Amino acid sequence: MNLKQLILPTAAHGAAAALLIPAQSDAYTLLGGALNTTQRDFRIFDSFTDPTANDNVTPDPNFPGYTGCELAIWKACTEWASELHGGTGDGDPHQPGGLGSGGANLDAVFQGNATSAGTTNGNTFSELSGSSGGILAFTEDPISDGWRIRFYSNWTWHDGPGTPASGYDIQGVACRQYGNALGLDDSPVTGSTMFHFLEDATGAAKR
Repeated sequence: MNLKQLILPTAAHGAAAALLIPAQSDAYTLLGGALNTTQRDFRIFDSFTDPTANDNVTPDPNFPGYTGCELAIWKACTEWASELHGGTGDGDPHQPGGLGSGGANLDAVFQGNATSAGTTNGNTFSELSGSSGGILAFTEDPISDGWRIRFYSNWTWHDGPGTPASGYDIQGVACRQYGNALGLDDSPVTGSTMFHFLEDATGAAKR
């Protein structure tokens, strides 16, 4: 998922210009709270039950020490960075030179693996057994003192890279959910990072 698709609000224009330029739809809204800048750490509790969630065993020097779902989620959070990851933006074969190119200012710091799913303000990604209708994943407490992101286990999760034949991409879903943790709400703008639906390879839409 590439943050270049994120449409940021434009600065206010004069009345005359406003009459000439079509209105632009923002690709996000705000939840009303925001993650404190001291809460940019995150960790991963690898409780994913699908073998496909950890079948990418190819290491990448730009993300040392991790493969599988940890690599996918680390890349997802990197998308919200203020500059290209590692200075080059390399590390994802589907967007060479593009990781962190969204120009956001939400730099995350990966703290490695957690030993449990933790609490709702522990800044941890993990899988949760069960399901909830068409919901893929959700973010708990996206406010100043932390968050927790859970992926429902009834879906088939893939760590990438590449588009899976079925199921869902951990990196793409994690990127969107981390946006919620940062204080961004859903967007109705198709193609934006915060768009409120995600299609699988069959075209089935889920939240």
